[in-house]
Amino acid sequence: MIYLDIAGFISDVTRQDGNIKKVVNKIADSIHSELISKYPELKDKTGLSDCMIAYTEVTQMKFVFIIDEWDAVIREAKNDEQTQKAYLNLLREWFKNGNFTSKTVAAAYMT
Repeated sequence: MIYLDIAGFISDVTRQDGNIKKVVNKIADSIHSELISKYPELKDKTGLSDCMIAYTEVTQMKFVFIIDEWDAVIREAKNDEQTQKAYLNLLREWFKNGNFTSKTVAAAYMT
């Protein structure tokens, strides 16, 4: 299961340097780092998607995503179209990508 509190990521990033543009990378880096820490054999997978696909191949388990405050980036970056697009592209990569979604996603719950 991947649980993401998007408002928490925004708080962490803005508290550190005030730049919400870094939220998407922080989310991706956080998931990637956690997967590699639990499954060191995935360390050669540099991209998050590749790492997640490799995880499902190794474990034979798909991910269940729980994303709290999924729209917080849209609200907080209301005047930053680039950040909004980057975040939406991350979500599309997970949930609208035929080469990824069917292989790795069992379910998603977004509040």
